[in-house]
Amino acid sequence: MQLPAKFTEKIIELIGIDEYKKYEASLEQNKSCGLRVNTLKIAPAQFKERFADILPMQENIPWTSDGFYYENSLFPAKCALYHAGLFYLQDPSAMYPAENLGVEPGDRVLDMCAAPGGKSTKIASMLKGEGILVANDISETRVKALVYNLERWGCKNAIITNESPENLCKHFTGYFTKILIDAPCSGEGMFRKDDEALEAWGKYDKSKFTQIQSELLGYASQLLAPGGQIIYSTCTFDDAEDEKIIQGFLNEHAEFEVAELDKVGGITDGIGIKAAARLWPHRLKGEGHFTCKLVSKENADAYFPENVDYKRQRSYKLLDGPQPEVREFWQKNMASPIWKGYYLKINTNLYYLPIKPPNLDSLTVARFGLYMGDVEHYKFKPSHQFSLACSSDEFKNNIDFDCTDDAIRRYLLGETLTGVECSDGYAAVRASGQIIGLANVNSGVAKNMYPKGWRRVI
Repeated sequence: MQLPAKFTEKIIELIGIDEYKKYEASLEQNKSCGLRVNTLKIAPAQFKERFADILPMQENIPWTSDGFYYENSLFPAKCALYHAGLFYLQDPSAMYPAENLGVEPGDRVLDMCAAPGGKSTKIASMLKGEGILVANDISETRVKALVYNLERWGCKNAIITNESPENLCKHFTGYFTKILIDAPCSGEGMFRKDDEALEAWGKYDKSKFTQIQSELLGYASQLLAPGGQIIYSTCTFDDAEDEKIIQGFLNEHAEFEVAELDKVGGITDGIGIKAAARLWPHRLKGEGHFTCKLVSKENADAYFPENVDYKRQRSYKLLDGPQPEVREFWQKNMASPIWKGYYLKINTNLYYLPIKPPNLDSLTVARFGLYMGDVEHYKFKPSHQFSLACSSDEFKNNIDFDCTDDAIRRYLLGETLTGVECSDGYAAVRASGQIIGLANVNSGVAKNMYPKGWRRVI
């Protein structure tokens, strides 16, 4: 791999010639591949034990609680379990920032630059369905992938926005207990796996990145609740985009301090800010990342004022509870108690959140929570997204296949299933016991409800 001369000079200046030679040699090796298990659906140990024959995993990724390495000759996205939302494919080093955000159930979390959703899915797992995640991306194109990945994950408590940080500040000042900023950067940690990143290096004005990075941290300081935490990360090695951005922020924000991060598996200290973490590809199995945790020193007992006037909320109607049509559907088709929480209606679309939604007026919202389905003509029609958010045994009717069965492939292509042995009504289609979608059964014929836009050849 031919690295730009200016890049080489800069890295040698940062880490010295001996370390640089090791770094350069590492780029000629195969990239490391990571798979992170969806703990909303299955425990990592159980996943590894049950599906070892289908997806042979290697050792655990040392800085995660739910990640495994796998051979790069595998193609896990072709496995039906991927479409059931059982795992996410992610560079191992990119798993580090969200793992260290310290998210706990009940937190109010912002993923500020969230697309395509790898870090958001991790946050969703850590929340365990409690609290709220606002996953935002300023790009209208990229937010589509964010929606897909969080819906495939089965996340019930995410609001997905397509907004500028400035506009978020108008609605969420002091709201979030945890904020993740995986900032736009020059992408030097992408060189081995992305030829375009290498070709693009040097074509962009670095000052644009540093300006955006500084602005994002400034907005995050306004959005954070007292006593909250911010994780700032990039996938670049340039200290101008990493430690110097942090130092510049600290110079202007005395109310913040840097917190120490766990450093295992070859992770090293930051350059100049030792508490920060650097993940170099020659020291560990991953492409590279920078991560720093900032903690607000303000009184955590202070709390933001709740000033949402739900009667005047124009973006959605907050219902008193599940509509009669939803209760009727639940009684007929579901084996679990009806979900407690908040139900939102936009035209015929029904959404669900476990906690009261914040003020969303004048925001561009891609998803107001879990899209449950549509209420129209006095009937509730459940969505595919709703089925993926259900536990594996939540439906009364289930159509079961092994995840390698050709019937699952045909289902994912949108074909009708015949000879089905279950009662008429809605049924969960399960791959090796995991819900992969819905079907509407009538006299042994299962009408396929897998969304057209999601259909894949596996």
